[in-house]
Amino acid sequence: MSATAPATWTWSDSRWLEIRAFGWMLGVTLPATVVIGLVGAGATSGWDVETSFGSWLSAIGGTVVWMLMVDVVAFLPTMAAALVALPFTMLLGRAMRPVRSRLLQIAATSALAGVLAALPLVALPDWFIILGPISVAAGAAGALARNGEFRRADRLAAAAVAAAAAATATADAPDAADSDAPAVTATTDPATAADQTP
Repeated sequence: MSATAPATWTWSDSRWLEIRAFGWMLGVTLPATVVIGLVGAGATSGWDVETSFGSWLSAIGGTVVWMLMVDVVAFLPTMAAALVALPFTMLLGRAMRPVRSRLLQIAATSALAGVLAALPLVALPDWFIILGPISVAAGAAGALARNGEFRRADRLAAAAVAAAAAATATADAPDAADSDAPAVTATTDPATAADQTP
């Protein structure tokens, strides 16, 4: 998959990409990471949950509560991380302007988000069990956000083409109506001609 490289990359582009990634992070990838983590913990512990209907409902309810709690706790740190990542996103966007491959641009955005989220591991290596999954969630959010930017650009381009086609069709409509009108020819009624003969 390829596309023409953007003519420029602005701070506005970077800001909107960060906003999209922020939404994907808190709305999808971080909650999904929590679910995967809880499922993994359950699998390694031998699924210490009774298979009765009530117990499974309790487990599902507990998972939802954990998802909400993690989102609440991560809201401010995620916002701060987005602000810190903004200049790096700007630099990456400008560096990737000559790259036509969308897949490469999505992969580069994902790598940048994941690496930035993993930087605290340099000072806190013992927190890998927490920061590692968060880094993966951040990388996935970056990829989804960049892909969303491309999909939005495609929709806008398609809408512009459709609008241009509609305008052209409207402009050609009067000409088509004139060409479909019946031709008017001058005819002379023989009787009328006889009356007008001196």
